[in-house]
Amino acid sequence: MKRRHQWLALMIGLLLCSCGRGPQQPWFGYAEGKDIFVSPTKPGWLSSLSVRRGDYVKKGQVLFSLDDTHLLAARDQTEIALAEAKQQLASLRTQIATARSATASGADSLQLSQLLRQEKAAEANLAATRFQLSRRQVVAPMSGKVEDIYFRVGQFVPATTPVMSVLPAKNVFVRFFVPQAQFSNVRLGERVHVRCDVCSRAITARITFIARQQQIPPPMALLAASRQRLVFQLEARAREGMPLNPGQSVDVTPDR
Repeated sequence: MKRRHQWLALMIGLLLCSCGRGPQQPWFGYAEGKDIFVSPTKPGWLSSLSVRRGDYVKKGQVLFSLDDTHLLAARDQTEIALAEAKQQLASLRTQIATARSATASGADSLQLSQLLRQEKAAEANLAATRFQLSRRQVVAPMSGKVEDIYFRVGQFVPATTPVMSVLPAKNVFVRFFVPQAQFSNVRLGERVHVRCDVCSRAITARITFIARQQQIPPPMALLAASRQRLVFQLEARAREGMPLNPGQSVDVTPDR
């Protein structure tokens, strides 16, 4: 009889535990993005914009061009120098070919060495001129979405001042908050599932950041079903990025 009572008490305890456990509430979070700011290395007037806000651009695509009076003059001088360098190279090659023929019949080889050095110097100047011409156009450093444009055509852009911002897909991640009662169960590298109201399926990501100190939940997190006085902030990223918009609310659950 005593053993029967012990088994009955054990079964009731297991039943109560299973009833009180229930499914785990998802952790509240939101999407975040790190923009890349695209700026020119030299100042100038913005002469053209090749993209618009919201466009998706590819790496190496021309985004905008700079120009002003000084740049136009420098461009003209560069084009003249480029034509002169080409003529000088053609003339040097003819002279070198003639000098080589003379060297074969016993002429002084000193002149030939001098002409070769002049040829190398002309080629270096030609490469430098082409590089300066290419700097007039600014291209996308990475593929992504144009988030914002800060200048209009005709405005003067100081050097290293961002003209636009681009958000690469890989720079989109989620920031979410775990109650301190569940914090001991999360680990760096752990897989989580990210869901949103308009997502067709869950996004699998991995935890890449865990804050060292707890904090008071942000106002948006206080609206979630699970309310705690203190939470820890975490971040999760997917290898190929996430098709989410920064600020978009998400629910995060562990892969267990």
